[in-house]
Amino acid sequence: MKNITRSFAVSAAILAGGLAQATVIDSSTNNPLNFTWSFNTGSSTLTGFGSMTLSGFNSSSLTIATSLTNTSSIGGQGGERLTSFGIGIEPDATGVSFSDAADGGMVDATLNTGGNTSIPSLHDVIEVCAYGGNNCSGGSNGGIFGAGGSDSFTMTLAGTWGSSVDIDPIGFKYQTGYGSFEFTTNSSSSTSTSTTTSTSSSSTSTSSSGSTTSSGSTTSSGSTTSSSSTSSSSTSSNGGGSTTSTSSSGVPEPSTSSMALLGLVLLGLGLRSSRSVKQS
Repeated sequence: MKNITRSFAVSAAILAGGLAQATVIDSSTNNPLNFTWSFNTGSSTLTGFGSMTLSGFNSSSLTIATSLTNTSSIGGQGGERLTSFGIGIEPDATGVSFSDAADGGMVDATLNTGGNTSIPSLHDVIEVCAYGGNNCSGGSNGGIFGAGGSDSFTMTLAGTWGSSVDIDPIGFKYQTGYGSFEFTTNSSSSTSTSTTTSTSSSSTSTSSSGSTTSSGSTTSSGSTTSSSSTSSSSTSSNGGGSTTSTSSSGVPEPSTSSMALLGLVLLGLGLRSSRSVKQS
Protein backbone atom coordinates (compact mmCIF):
# COMPACT_ATOMS: atom_id res chain seq x y z
CA MET A 1 0.00 0.00 0.00
CA LYS A 2 1.28 3.37 -0.95
CA ASN A 3 0.33 6.61 0.70
CA ILE A 4 0.80 9.73 -1.40
CA THR A 5 0.69 13.03 0.51
CA ARG A 6 0.48 16.29 -1.35
CA SER A 7 0.50 19.90 -0.19
CA PHE A 8 -1.69 22.39 -1.95
CA ALA A 9 -2.28 26.10 -1.70
CA VAL A 10 -5.64 27.34 -0.45
CA SER A 11 -6.93 30.87 -0.61
CA ALA A 12 -10.19 32.45 0.42
CA ALA A 13 -11.37 35.88 1.43
CA ILE A 14 -14.31 37.64 2.91
CA LEU A 15 -15.83 39.75 0.16
CA ALA A 16 -14.40 43.25 0.55
CA GLY A 17 -12.16 42.05 3.39
CA GLY A 18 -9.80 39.29 4.52
CA LEU A 19 -10.30 36.42 6.90
CA ALA A 20 -6.72 36.50 8.17
CA GLN A 21 -8.08 37.17 11.66
CA ALA A 22 -11.30 36.32 13.47
CA THR A 23 -14.26 38.19 12.03
CA VAL A 24 -16.37 40.09 14.57
CA ILE A 25 -20.09 39.95 13.80
CA ASP A 26 -22.87 41.82 15.52
CA SER A 27 -26.35 42.89 14.52
CA SER A 28 -25.04 45.51 12.09
CA THR A 29 -21.41 44.63 11.33
CA ASN A 30 -20.42 41.88 8.86
CA ASN A 31 -24.01 40.70 8.96
CA PRO A 32 -24.62 38.94 6.67
CA LEU A 33 -21.10 37.58 6.49
CA ASN A 34 -20.28 36.88 2.82
CA PHE A 35 -17.34 34.66 1.92
CA THR A 36 -15.75 32.76 -0.95
CA TRP A 37 -13.33 29.86 -1.14
CA SER A 38 -10.86 28.50 -3.69
CA PHE A 39 -8.70 25.43 -3.12
CA ASN A 40 -6.23 24.10 -5.70
CA THR A 41 -6.06 20.31 -5.44
CA GLY A 42 -3.47 19.93 -8.17
CA SER A 43 -6.08 18.22 -10.35
CA SER A 44 -8.79 20.86 -10.19
CA THR A 45 -9.84 23.89 -8.15
CA LEU A 46 -12.61 23.61 -5.56
CA THR A 47 -14.55 26.87 -5.47
CA GLY A 48 -17.73 28.35 -4.08
CA PHE A 49 -19.36 31.17 -2.19
CA GLY A 50 -21.68 31.53 0.76
CA SER A 51 -23.19 33.74 3.40
CA MET A 52 -24.20 33.56 7.05
CA THR A 53 -26.85 35.82 8.59
CA LEU A 54 -26.83 35.85 12.40
CA SER A 55 -29.65 36.77 14.76
CA GLY A 56 -30.46 36.25 18.43
CA PHE A 57 -27.70 38.32 20.02
CA ASN A 58 -27.96 38.93 23.78
CA SER A 59 -29.83 35.66 24.30
CA SER A 60 -29.27 31.95 24.84
CA SER A 61 -30.09 31.02 21.25
CA LEU A 62 -28.06 32.26 18.28
CA THR A 63 -29.47 31.55 14.82
CA ILE A 64 -27.18 31.25 11.80
CA ALA A 65 -29.02 31.18 8.46
CA THR A 66 -26.48 29.76 6.00
CA SER A 67 -26.41 29.63 2.21
CA LEU A 68 -23.71 27.74 0.26
CA THR A 69 -23.09 27.39 -3.48
CA ASN A 70 -20.54 24.94 -4.86
CA THR A 71 -19.11 26.32 -8.11
CA SER A 72 -16.48 23.60 -8.55
CA SER A 73 -16.47 22.39 -12.13
CA ILE A 74 -17.39 18.68 -11.79
CA GLY A 75 -21.00 17.95 -10.83
CA GLY A 76 -22.83 14.78 -9.83
CA GLN A 77 -22.21 12.17 -7.13
CA GLY A 78 -18.85 11.20 -8.57
CA GLY A 79 -17.82 14.83 -8.98
CA GLU A 80 -16.62 17.48 -6.53
CA ARG A 81 -19.08 17.32 -3.62
CA LEU A 82 -19.01 19.67 -0.64
CA THR A 83 -19.85 17.19 2.11
CA SER A 84 -19.12 19.14 5.31
CA PHE A 85 -19.09 22.79 6.37
CA GLY A 86 -18.00 24.07 9.75
CA ILE A 87 -17.09 27.13 11.80
CA GLY A 88 -15.14 28.06 14.86
CA ILE A 89 -17.04 30.50 17.07
CA GLU A 90 -16.34 32.53 20.20
CA PRO A 91 -17.89 32.44 22.76
CA ASP A 92 -18.34 28.68 22.66
CA ALA A 93 -21.59 27.04 21.71
CA THR A 94 -23.07 24.45 24.08
CA GLY A 95 -25.46 22.82 21.63
CA VAL A 96 -26.78 22.96 18.08
CA SER A 97 -30.01 22.18 16.25
CA PHE A 98 -30.49 22.01 12.49
CA SER A 99 -33.36 22.82 10.15
CA ASP A 100 -33.59 22.51 6.37
CA ALA A 101 -36.04 21.44 3.72
CA ALA A 102 -35.69 17.89 2.40
CA ASP A 103 -33.83 19.12 -0.66
CA GLY A 104 -30.51 17.31 -0.42
CA GLY A 105 -27.35 19.21 0.41
CA MET A 106 -26.64 19.38 4.13
CA VAL A 107 -28.85 17.14 6.27
CA ASP A 108 -27.80 17.75 9.88
CA ALA A 109 -25.35 19.54 12.16
CA THR A 110 -23.40 18.62 15.26
CA LEU A 111 -21.29 20.14 17.99
CA ASN A 112 -17.67 18.99 18.08
CA THR A 113 -17.44 16.43 20.87
CA GLY A 114 -14.78 14.24 19.27
CA GLY A 115 -14.90 11.30 16.90
CA ASN A 116 -16.90 11.94 13.74
CA THR A 117 -18.46 15.18 15.02
CA SER A 118 -15.98 17.45 13.24
CA ILE A 119 -14.03 17.62 9.99
CA PRO A 120 -11.19 15.18 10.82
CA SER A 121 -8.07 17.27 10.13
CA LEU A 122 -9.76 20.43 11.44
CA HIS A 123 -11.14 19.07 14.70
CA ASP A 124 -8.98 21.45 16.76
CA VAL A 125 -10.49 24.57 15.17
CA ILE A 126 -14.00 23.65 13.95
CA GLU A 127 -16.61 23.75 16.71
CA VAL A 128 -19.88 23.44 14.80
CA CYS A 129 -20.24 21.27 11.69
CA ALA A 130 -23.05 20.75 9.16
CA TYR A 131 -22.80 17.69 6.93
CA GLY A 132 -24.42 16.06 3.92
CA GLY A 133 -23.23 12.47 4.38
CA ASN A 134 -23.19 10.09 7.32
CA ASN A 135 -21.39 12.55 9.57
CA CYS A 136 -18.78 15.31 9.42
CA SER A 137 -16.07 12.81 8.51
CA GLY A 138 -17.86 12.07 5.24
CA GLY A 139 -19.28 8.92 3.76
CA SER A 140 -22.45 8.30 1.75
CA ASN A 141 -23.18 10.13 -1.51
CA GLY A 142 -24.71 13.32 -0.12
CA GLY A 143 -23.54 16.90 0.03
CA ILE A 144 -23.74 19.89 -2.26
CA PHE A 145 -22.82 18.89 -5.79
CA GLY A 146 -20.41 20.86 -7.94
CA ALA A 147 -21.25 22.81 -11.10
CA GLY A 148 -23.53 25.21 -9.23
CA GLY A 149 -25.28 23.09 -6.61
CA SER A 150 -26.55 25.08 -3.62
CA ASP A 151 -28.27 24.65 -0.27
CA SER A 152 -29.71 26.91 2.43
CA PHE A 153 -30.17 25.77 6.03
CA THR A 154 -30.32 27.08 9.58
CA MET A 155 -28.20 26.19 12.59
CA THR A 156 -29.40 27.34 16.01
CA LEU A 157 -26.66 27.44 18.63
CA ALA A 158 -27.28 27.21 22.35
CA GLY A 159 -25.00 29.25 24.60
CA THR A 160 -24.58 32.55 26.37
CA TRP A 161 -24.51 35.14 23.61
CA GLY A 162 -23.66 38.80 24.00
CA SER A 163 -23.85 41.61 21.48
CA SER A 164 -21.26 40.09 19.11
CA VAL A 165 -19.46 36.88 18.21
CA ASP A 166 -16.16 36.00 16.55
CA ILE A 167 -16.16 33.49 13.71
CA ASP A 168 -12.86 31.90 12.70
CA PRO A 169 -12.16 29.77 10.77
CA ILE A 170 -14.66 28.57 8.19
CA GLY A 171 -13.91 24.98 7.20
CA PHE A 172 -14.81 22.71 4.29
CA LYS A 173 -14.58 19.04 3.38
CA TYR A 174 -14.86 17.88 -0.23
CA GLN A 175 -15.12 14.35 -1.53
CA THR A 176 -14.19 13.86 -5.17
CA GLY A 177 -13.41 11.13 -7.65
CA TYR A 178 -9.69 11.83 -7.14
CA GLY A 179 -9.40 12.32 -3.37
CA SER A 180 -10.81 13.89 -0.22
CA PHE A 181 -9.81 17.45 0.74
CA GLU A 182 -10.22 19.50 3.94
CA PHE A 183 -9.29 23.15 4.30
CA THR A 184 -10.18 26.45 5.95
CA THR A 185 -10.64 29.99 4.73
CA ASN A 186 -8.21 31.65 7.10
CA SER A 187 -5.05 29.83 5.94
CA SER A 188 -2.59 30.89 3.26
CA SER A 189 -1.71 27.23 2.82
CA SER A 190 -3.10 23.88 3.82
CA THR A 191 -2.15 20.26 3.60
CA SER A 192 -4.45 17.69 2.07
CA THR A 193 -3.82 13.99 2.01
CA SER A 194 -4.75 11.86 -0.97
CA THR A 195 -4.23 8.15 -0.69
CA THR A 196 -3.79 5.78 -3.60
CA THR A 197 -3.89 2.12 -2.77
CA SER A 198 -1.95 -0.32 -4.85
CA THR A 199 -2.82 -3.96 -4.43
CA SER A 200 -1.02 -6.86 -5.98
CA SER A 201 -1.95 -10.48 -6.29
CA SER A 202 0.09 -13.45 -7.33
CA SER A 203 -0.63 -17.07 -8.06
CA THR A 204 1.56 -20.10 -8.55
CA SER A 205 0.49 -23.33 -10.17
CA THR A 206 2.44 -26.50 -10.79
CA SER A 207 1.33 -29.03 -13.39
CA SER A 208 2.09 -32.75 -13.44
CA SER A 209 4.67 -32.26 -16.19
CA GLY A 210 6.76 -30.18 -13.83
CA SER A 211 6.09 -26.78 -15.42
CA THR A 212 5.55 -23.76 -13.10
CA THR A 213 3.88 -20.49 -14.04
CA SER A 214 3.72 -17.38 -11.82
CA SER A 215 2.00 -14.09 -12.50
CA GLY A 216 1.44 -10.81 -10.64
CA SER A 217 -0.59 -7.67 -11.28
CA THR A 218 -0.59 -4.18 -9.82
CA THR A 219 -3.65 -1.95 -10.06
CA SER A 220 -4.82 1.54 -9.11
CA SER A 221 -1.70 3.57 -9.89
CA GLY A 222 -1.05 1.61 -13.08
CA SER A 223 -0.92 -1.98 -14.18
CA THR A 224 2.06 -4.19 -14.65
CA THR A 225 1.83 -7.84 -15.47
CA SER A 226 4.78 -10.18 -15.52
CA SER A 227 4.89 -13.88 -16.07
CA SER A 228 7.53 -16.55 -16.19
CA SER A 229 7.37 -20.23 -17.01
CA THR A 230 9.69 -23.18 -17.02
CA SER A 231 8.67 -26.08 -19.22
CA SER A 232 10.29 -29.32 -20.25
CA SER A 233 12.69 -29.22 -23.16
CA SER A 234 14.25 -31.92 -25.29
CA THR A 235 17.67 -32.30 -26.88
CA SER A 236 18.39 -34.98 -29.42
CA SER A 237 21.66 -36.31 -30.71
CA ASN A 238 21.66 -38.69 -33.68
CA GLY A 239 25.39 -39.45 -33.66
CA GLY A 240 25.90 -43.19 -33.16
CA GLY A 241 22.18 -43.79 -33.43
CA SER A 242 21.40 -42.66 -29.86
CA THR A 243 18.80 -40.11 -28.70
CA THR A 244 18.84 -38.42 -25.30
CA SER A 245 15.78 -36.61 -23.90
CA THR A 246 16.35 -34.01 -21.18
CA SER A 247 13.56 -33.11 -18.73
CA SER A 248 13.10 -29.78 -16.92
CA SER A 249 15.19 -31.11 -14.04
CA GLY A 250 18.16 -31.76 -16.34
CA VAL A 251 18.37 -35.55 -15.64
CA PRO A 252 19.10 -37.65 -18.82
CA GLU A 253 16.58 -40.33 -19.67
CA PRO A 254 17.41 -43.20 -22.14
CA SER A 255 15.26 -43.42 -25.24
CA THR A 256 13.34 -46.50 -26.39
CA SER A 257 15.92 -47.38 -29.11
CA SER A 258 18.75 -47.25 -26.57
CA MET A 259 16.90 -49.67 -24.29
CA ALA A 260 16.33 -52.09 -27.23
CA LEU A 261 20.02 -52.03 -28.20
CA LEU A 262 21.02 -52.69 -24.61
CA GLY A 263 18.67 -55.68 -24.54
CA LEU A 264 20.25 -57.19 -27.68
CA VAL A 265 23.75 -56.79 -26.20
CA LEU A 266 22.71 -58.53 -22.98
CA LEU A 267 21.03 -61.31 -24.95
CA GLY A 268 24.23 -61.86 -26.99
CA LEU A 269 26.32 -62.05 -23.87
CA GLY A 270 23.92 -64.61 -22.43
CA LEU A 271 24.15 -66.86 -25.53
CA ARG A 272 27.96 -66.73 -25.53
CA SER A 273 28.02 -67.65 -21.86
CA SER A 274 25.70 -70.62 -22.50
CA ARG A 275 27.89 -72.00 -25.36
CA SER A 276 31.01 -71.74 -23.22
CA VAL A 277 29.37 -73.82 -20.51
CA LYS A 278 28.36 -76.61 -22.99
CA GLN A 279 31.81 -76.83 -24.54
CA SER A 280 33.42 -77.23 -21.15
